Amino acid sequence: MGKFSALMIILASSLLFVLQTLEVVNGAECFGSLAGNSSYTQNRINLFSTLSNKVLTNGGVYNASLGQYPNKVYVLGLCARGFKPKACSNCVEKLAQETKRDCSNIMDSFVWGGDEEELVSCLVRSSNRSFGNVQTSPPKIGPSPDHIGPLINMTLFMLQWEYTVNKTLEAATKANASSAQKYYSASYAEFTAFPNVYMLMQCTPDITSQGCKQCLEACLKYFREQFLGRTGGMATFPSCFFRWDLYTFHGAFLNVTRVPALPRPPPQENGSSIPDKKGRSMLWVIITIIGVLTFINVLVFLGFYKVNAWRRKFNNGKNVGGAEYSDSDGQFMLRYDLGMILSATANFSPENKLGQGGFGTVYKAWKRWSEGKPEVIIDPLLVENPSVQIIKLIQTGLLCVQEDATKRPTMSSVMVWLGSETITIPSPKAPAFTDIYSQSEDGTMSMSIVFSELSSR
Repeated sequence: MGKFSALMIILASSLLFVLQTLEVVNGAECFGSLAGNSSYTQNRINLFSTLSNKVLTNGGVYNASLGQYPNKVYVLGLCARGFKPKACSNCVEKLAQETKRDCSNIMDSFVWGGDEEELVSCLVRSSNRSFGNVQTSPPKIGPSPDHIGPLINMTLFMLQWEYTVNKTLEAATKANASSAQKYYSASYAEFTAFPNVYMLMQCTPDITSQGCKQCLEACLKYFREQFLGRTGGMATFPSCFFRWDLYTFHGAFLNVTRVPALPRPPPQENGSSIPDKKGRSMLWVIITIIGVLTFINVLVFLGFYKVNAWRRKFNNGKNVGGAEYSDSDGQFMLRYDLGMILSATANFSPENKLGQGGFGTVYKAWKRWSEGKPEVIIDPLLVENPSVQIIKLIQTGLLCVQEDATKRPTMSSVMVWLGSETITIPSPKAPAFTDIYSQSEDGTMSMSIVFSELSSR
């Protein structure tokens, strides 16, 4: 009995190993129209019969067509960089068989797959339409079943993950004309929470560099929306492939040097140095943020100073009323009589209402933002800088003065927003220190002033 149990354990372990090394996620993805007759299916079978050999003889990429409309078939075979000939041929042949089995009577199909034993990954795609346009549907996904643990600092993790994504995306979309697999990038990064993080992006060579970026950004958007918080996963479309994991896969990282995911700037020496282009850009962003915040603080200070000046003037004026500075218990209490208030507000003039009549920098920024014209408040001295970047700073500033303190971003979130080109910044709501109006059934208007205590986070 003991020998039988041991044998079953060995067989189960072997089966799990085989299942882990044959990575075709649930077979081919079939979509599009049904084949009208057997001619289309036969044309595809004929193309598949020589596809693996044609891919090898053409440097790892091959596309062809056969037949006449409406039974004309287009096929594409692709092996990732660094493949071994036999491994590439076996991979393409296996995916072609998967397609014939799963999509026998359906015209469109694609499948990205690989074999861990032979350290190879490949793509087989078929359609009744010619290739060349970016296709970002339908998605084919393979998320990791495991979630990132609760003890992991997700803010720091996302900073490092987004940094690695941007670097890999930038490298993958730079076309290498000397290679048939011209859109390809593999990154090997070191995170604080995980010592090894592996990321791979690839596009089919029939699309443009801009099309490749569009397709990969769609993969990333889909992954963020569906599987953010997992310890890895894959999102693919007919035109592109994205995967990241905590372990190597497809032999894509054999000659890749590990680099820190979020490098820290070197310490400054006593002597001055001239920053590079990226350094100057980041320095300008920081200076702009500090300048905007300083400008707002100065305006608030001037407002308080003006109020105090009015108070001193009214205290020393004639027949305008007075202010009381203590209550019956001797505690400090500031009170203004009606005459002083009428004078200070110009008899409750609409031009002097808080948050209206052009009073208040935050109000002006919010008003222009809600009108869809934030560029109106941009200083003309900043015209040399991209308006999109400055508008992003204005949007971040409005989020920092939200009425609900829990809706204000942390500095970590601000750094992620300003450092990423792909992440979407939340839309701000009406900021603090605004007026709320309500109208009764008889048509009269009432007003309540809402104050919010802004605190640093």
